[in-house]
Amino acid sequence: MILTCLAAFVLSLVLTRLMIYLGPKLGFIDHPDERRVHTTPIPRAGGFAILAAFIGVTFFLEYRVPGLLTAYQIESLNAFASALAMLVAVGIADDRWGIKPWIKLFGQVAAAALYWSMRAESNGALMGFEIPLWVDLSIWLVWVAILVNAFNLIDGLDGLCGGLAAISLGAITILQLAKGYYADAFLFGLMLACIGGFLYYNINPAKIFLGDTGSMSLGFFLGTLATETVGRKALGGVILLPLVVAGVPLLDVLLAVWRRSARQALTKWNGGEAVRLFAPDKDHLHHRLLQRGWNQRKVAGVLHAGASVIALLALMPMIFGSQAMAVSALGFFVIGTFGFRRLASVELAHSGSLLHLAIKRRRESISFRRFYFLYDSAVMGLAAMFAILLETNWGSRPLAGEAPIKFTIAFICVGLILLHLMNIYGRTWSRARLREFLHIAVGVAIAAGASAVGIQISAGEQGWSMARIAIDAAIFANIMILAPRAFPDIVREFSVDNFHRHRDKYKGNRQRAIVYGAGDMGGLYIDYLGAIPPNHFDRYHVVGFLDDNPRLHNRALRGFPILGGLEALPQYNEKLKIDAIFLTIDHLPPERMERLQALAESCGINVYEWRCQLRELG
Repeated sequence: MILTCLAAFVLSLVLTRLMIYLGPKLGFIDHPDERRVHTTPIPRAGGFAILAAFIGVTFFLEYRVPGLLTAYQIESLNAFASALAMLVAVGIADDRWGIKPWIKLFGQVAAAALYWSMRAESNGALMGFEIPLWVDLSIWLVWVAILVNAFNLIDGLDGLCGGLAAISLGAITILQLAKGYYADAFLFGLMLACIGGFLYYNINPAKIFLGDTGSMSLGFFLGTLATETVGRKALGGVILLPLVVAGVPLLDVLLAVWRRSARQALTKWNGGEAVRLFAPDKDHLHHRLLQRGWNQRKVAGVLHAGASVIALLALMPMIFGSQAMAVSALGFFVIGTFGFRRLASVELAHSGSLLHLAIKRRRESISFRRFYFLYDSAVMGLAAMFAILLETNWGSRPLAGEAPIKFTIAFICVGLILLHLMNIYGRTWSRARLREFLHIAVGVAIAAGASAVGIQISAGEQGWSMARIAIDAAIFANIMILAPRAFPDIVREFSVDNFHRHRDKYKGNRQRAIVYGAGDMGGLYIDYLGAIPPNHFDRYHVVGFLDDNPRLHNRALRGFPILGGLEALPQYNEKLKIDAIFLTIDHLPPERMERLQALAESCGINVYEWRCQLRELG
């Protein structure tokens, strides 16, 4: 098997070298433009070499080495080759002449449907539950289309897309070896070897690119053969498989959809020129890292490392079982905490603008109240069902009688009544305070407890089972109910973060400002930044605070550093190149005001006073 993989690597190496010569002659050439990173024309025919090597080796094994591939693998390979022919035709048309995004998407869905029709079982299954075939087909088509486009969109740097696909295949190969499925591991090893032959010529500086044909085909392989082999029936597979298969590409495509949807809505509401959802941009993950001044090798290396860590964290529970779930969950939490604000800076900025515009246009209207009411009903029902599934070990220990159904209905009814009596649906959640969120948490907890007690009294039974269900249901319901209501505050906070603390600080024509006064008024000014539309940030970039109280120095207010006292202004001006000072101190003594103006004048800094006060009119 090792020799076969080595032969596949050599064959891919030879075919890739051949396509470097034939690609330009056949018209498969990638010319530089404003969205491209490369500066010279480069052939984009590497996908043909990978596919030809893989299909050639597997079909040779099928007909010349009987028994090496299982009957199941042969059936899957035949389905893959048939569906791939359709996808390759779409890729060739796009690489050679360019086609509309919707036509490309239709071809991807059609290829996925063809593979499914050739491999579909008599009944579908998801997370261990049987589902109708039409539901199974719908999930399948969406999954494959997302994977195909994820790898297509991430293909923007030398060695990036091929390297990410290799990492995904390497992770799946390790998973199959750990489970003892050596035949499947061998099949993925073959594709890994074929990608390796291409990467030899694709590492920066690249001599050949994958092209849309190659990037879409790699995503199609991972979305079909790899997904089917690993399995979609187990809960762990449903949750963790996407991270193993395409962690970084999936993150990139989700950010792209989020970003472009927000831009589309913003331009529509502002009456600007329409922005297409599939319109290309230069805000993909690799573009953002390049804008930091990193070279292509460093960007590709960082993204490859990130994909490897994500795949490793996702693999651990799939190999070692539930014992490793806590470690993986902690790892993903750390990655999310420290990486999300930096990775999603553009998306959060657009979301902040969209949110403020939405609040301005539809401020807590009747439709919003209806949405919250229907949403709360649905999530309380889902929370109760999920809590029951946990208590019954996903249905393996069914509860006696009609207690689960009665609890679900009671939880929804009692919960909605309590929330209504607490006037939850008459509040302005875009400006809510902590105690208003606590009201929801208490109301939901009381509803869950009362429902459980009522069910136990009516059944005449005592036990901890219903109590555990009530606790779990209250926890899950609170998380899901509070999330959309807390979203405005979260977005405002992230908007301030990304426009002031975590964005490129000195980019463009934005002026750098420092706030003088880290007291209550200074805190109110930061709150004010979170309440205004993010596009108002374009003029000034706040870099921190000055305050004359030495006990506050080297501390932070609302996350902004308190750099020192007023006398430190020249020092920080030399370092940060400050353009403006915002005074937020009430009744500043005259001598301090004179000193402030003198220092500001000597440094060439403009001084502004910010006030938040009540004045009588008339």
